[in-house]
Amino acid sequence: GLIAGAIGGLERMIVGIVNPTKFGFTVIACSVSTFLAGVVSLIIRYFVFNKKRPGIISGFFIGLVVEVFHLLMVFVTNASEYEKAFRVVQSCTPPMLIANSISVLIALIVISALEKGKDAFKLPDSKTLNSKFVVTLSALTFVAFILSSSFVYAFDDKMAKQQRDNDLAYAIAETANEISYKTIEKAYQIKGVLDRNPGLEAYAEPGDSYNDLLYKFCQDQGIIEINLIRKSDAYIVYANDPLNVGYTMNAENTEETNYDQSRDFHNKITDPNGPGYYVQEFRAPVTQPENLRKYAGVLFEFDFGSGTKEPGYIQVGYDKAGVDSLVGNIAYYKQIGNTGSIIILNDSFEAISVGKDSNLPTDITPLIEKINKKGNSTTFEFETEDTSYYAQCKYEDTHYIISMITTKEADMSRNISVFTNTFLEIIVFGLFFITIYVLVKK
Repeated sequence: GLIAGAIGGLERMIVGIVNPTKFGFTVIACSVSTFLAGVVSLIIRYFVFNKKRPGIISGFFIGLVVEVFHLLMVFVTNASEYEKAFRVVQSCTPPMLIANSISVLIALIVISALEKGKDAFKLPDSKTLNSKFVVTLSALTFVAFILSSSFVYAFDDKMAKQQRDNDLAYAIAETANEISYKTIEKAYQIKGVLDRNPGLEAYAEPGDSYNDLLYKFCQDQGIIEINLIRKSDAYIVYANDPLNVGYTMNAENTEETNYDQSRDFHNKITDPNGPGYYVQEFRAPVTQPENLRKYAGVLFEFDFGSGTKEPGYIQVGYDKAGVDSLVGNIAYYKQIGNTGSIIILNDSFEAISVGKDSNLPTDITPLIEKINKKGNSTTFEFETEDTSYYAQCKYEDTHYIISMITTKEADMSRNISVFTNTFLEIIVFGLFFITIYVLVKK
C-alpha cells in the first residue's frame, strides 16, 4: 500500500506539473491524498487486519472513506477558491466514489477467487460472534451517520436561508434609505442656494417678488414645490405657488380633511430631539388634495421680512416623476454578492433604476408577474433566461424595490458546508468504527 501510494502520488504530481492548466488546480490535493491512501492502507493492514488482506466488504468501505478524504483535500488545499473547488468536487464526487470503491471491491473479489477458488463465494453456515459484532457495529455507525448528517443539513439549510433573506432585506432597506437621502440632499442644496448672496437674484427680473424667484428656481430645478416656513407660527411666508402663501402648517381646521399632512410634517421637523430634517411619505397636501406629494425639509434661518434672520425650515415637494428623477443610478452601484442586484420600478412597472448589466436579466417579465403590489418581504423564486433567482420585493412609497440573487450563488455556502461536513462525518465515523473494532478485538 505504501509503495503504491508513493507511486500514485508521484505520478499525479508529475502530471500536474507537466499540464498545470488542466490538472494544476487539484495537483496538491490528489498527490497528497493518493500518498496518504497508501499510508492508511498500510496502517489498517498491520493494526486492524493483523497483516492480512481485508475482506471484500471491508475493502469496499475503506476505499469509499479514502476517496472521501481525497475529495475533502480539494477544499482544504483550495480554500481561497472555494467556489471553483466546490464545482470540481460536485462534479467528481459521484464518479470517484462509485468507480474507485467498486474497483477496490472487484479487485478484492478477483484476488479472493484466485486464492480460494469456489470457496471464496460460499456463505458461512452460521455467523461467528465477530461477524455479528461487525454487522451490528456497522449498522449502528450507519444510523448515527444518517442522523448526524440529516441534522447538519437541516441546520446548514436554515442558516443559509436566513443569511440569504437578511442580505436581500438589507439591500432593499439600504436602497429605500438612499432614495430618502436623495430628497434630503436636494433640500440641503436648495438651502445652500438660499443662504448664499445673491442667492436667487440670478433669476430676478424687474417687478419680480420673492415668490416669483422661487417659481423660476423650481422650474429650473425640476421641483414641484418650495415653501419657506417660519418656525414660530408655522406660517408659510414664501412659496413658489401663491396658493400656499399664508397657510399655517400646524392648523387644526377640521374642514380641511388633509390638515394632518402639514401638521405632522411641522411637528416632526421642529421636534427639538429630531435630526433637523425630515422626509415624509407621499401624501395628499391640504392645498392640493388631488395631487400626491412627497415632502422633504431641513431647518434653517432666514429673513422672513423682519430684517433679521429667524428660525424656520424649507419644505421641498416632489411629485412621482420628480422622485423618479432623483432615484437615477442608485441601483447601478448596488450589488448583492457576485450575481445579485437591485431593480427599482415605478407604479407602471417601468424600470427607473437597475443594477449593473452583467448582474441583471434582460427579461424581467417573470419577476413582475410575481410581484405583489402591496409589497412582499417574503423571499420568492423566479426563473428567467434559464437562470433561477431568489428575490424580495417591497413597495416603498410609489416604488417597487426588488433585490435578487441567483439561486446558484445563494445556495453555494450551504452546499459547500453540506459537502465538507458530510465528508468529515464519513471520515470521523470511519475512524470511530475502526477504533471500536480494534479495541473489542483486543
